[in-house]
Amino acid sequence: MIVVNTTSGEYSDVINSYYDIEKFSEESNSVLFLGYTTSRCDETRSKYLNYKNRIYLNLESPCSFCSTSSFEEESRYFTHTYTICPYTADWISSRTSIVAKTIPFPYNEDCFSSILKDMKILSSMYMGTIMCKEHEDMVRVIKKRPHSICSLYPHPLVTDYNISSHQKWMMLGSSKSSVIMNMCPVTEQHKSWIAKNDLSSHVAFNNLDYNFMPQFKPRTIESMVCKAVCLVKKDPWNVIENWFEPDKHFLYWETYEELDSLIENIDSNYEDYSDIINNAYEEVKKYEILNIFERIKGDVGE
Repeated sequence: MIVVNTTSGEYSDVINSYYDIEKFSEESNSVLFLGYTTSRCDETRSKYLNYKNRIYLNLESPCSFCSTSSFEEESRYFTHTYTICPYTADWISSRTSIVAKTIPFPYNEDCFSSILKDMKILSSMYMGTIMCKEHEDMVRVIKKRPHSICSLYPHPLVTDYNISSHQKWMMLGSSKSSVIMNMCPVTEQHKSWIAKNDLSSHVAFNNLDYNFMPQFKPRTIESMVCKAVCLVKKDPWNVIENWFEPDKHFLYWETYEELDSLIENIDSNYEDYSDIINNAYEEVKKYEILNIFERIKGDVGE
């Protein structure tokens, strides 16, 4: 399988920066496209237009619908799409002949092999941009105990600003729990854009009054690999359940009081959560990038 990757226009130091599967690229009638820019590059698309299998690893949906009106047209170039958004997979399947399948964010095990995962000194951790009041309220609960709040963007509540992925993973390896919202805030501008482009049939956008849309976060995968208990905000979609089971691989919280209680209990009794930690650690191995790569090759008969 030929692997084509263009990193321009993307964050240079995030989990998908380290897949490194281009080294397995070999001449074939199948092409795997990595990177949003790759999927839109006219020169690249023209070069591989007549290849039998044109496969896109879509790690940006459903957010891509909020920045372009041409996503459907761009998608039609591909014969297969693997996306972190099951609702986008359903939407593409209902409107095109593309074979659309869902995967969570893959990870590269080599990035985590040197991370110490059994020396827990932090109670909890949050990784991500603080974008709304709900994020702020959640972070204030985390900050009651030894913690790290990592973000690529500054905010008064952030403790570790713009640190490298490796530094972030080291801190995650030292944290007993990781607080996660698998959602992205939706602004009035987003709502206007979604309405204008008639995306009402896309399930990710069917509850805009909630002011969020579902977005599976790579920090879920990173946390499981680093043996931090995933504390996931329950929401109208619960996209995580496409790959993982509540109470077996992660725990839900609904209120900030419940989150506070969970963090405290895990902090005091981390060993009591060993089943969830180990279940998640084993289950997430399915989504190591080489396993995903082999799955894709198998799906197209490589």
